[in-house]
This record gives sequence, C-alpha cells and structure tokens, in this order.
Amino acid sequence: DLNAFLEHALGTSDDDPASGRDAISITDDLEVSLTTNLTADDALLTLEVSSDLENWTPATFPLSARANLGDGRALWTFSPPAEPGERLFVRASVSAR
Repeated sequence: DLNAFLEHALGTSDDDPASGRDAISITDDLEVSLTTNLTADDALLTLEVSSDLENWTPATFPLSARANLGDGRALWTFSPPAEPGERLFVRASVSAR
C-alpha cells in the first residue's frame, strides 16, 4: 500500500488501496508513466533509478509526454535510456516542498 502523502501526490485515493496500483506503470518498451495531482503544490515527486536496488540516484531522463487527464491529474511519460541487457530499476518518491 502507498502512504497517504504519496497517494495525494499521485492523485489517487488513500481510502481505496487499489487506486494507487495503476498510478505508476512501465511498458515493455521501458516507458515509465505516472499520474500526478495537478493541485498537489505541497508535494514534490521524484523518479529515482538504480542498477542494484541499493544505490538510488535522481533520474535525469527527460519527460517525453504530458497529458492532462481532465480530472485534476496529469499523466507524465518518460523514456529512460537503457542498453540491451542493462538492469534499470525505477521508483517514485515524494517529499514535502
């Protein structure tokens, strides 16, 4: 389950444990998408990457698409560069502004 502040930042409901599952997705083409709450000015969402699940650094790959979902949320899509056979783990973190 996601904590309430992350649910707030993603625009999902902390009353519904299943609502956060689809807020972050990764496709077979390694596109990373996440929803964001357009009114969550108090939250800073950060994507982080790791090759070993122990050492995490802020992601530096650019935003490839942004779409307003019309419900107070936006969908951000990123295409992280990865070499064939390279391990790349991605996670989202949130902090208070």
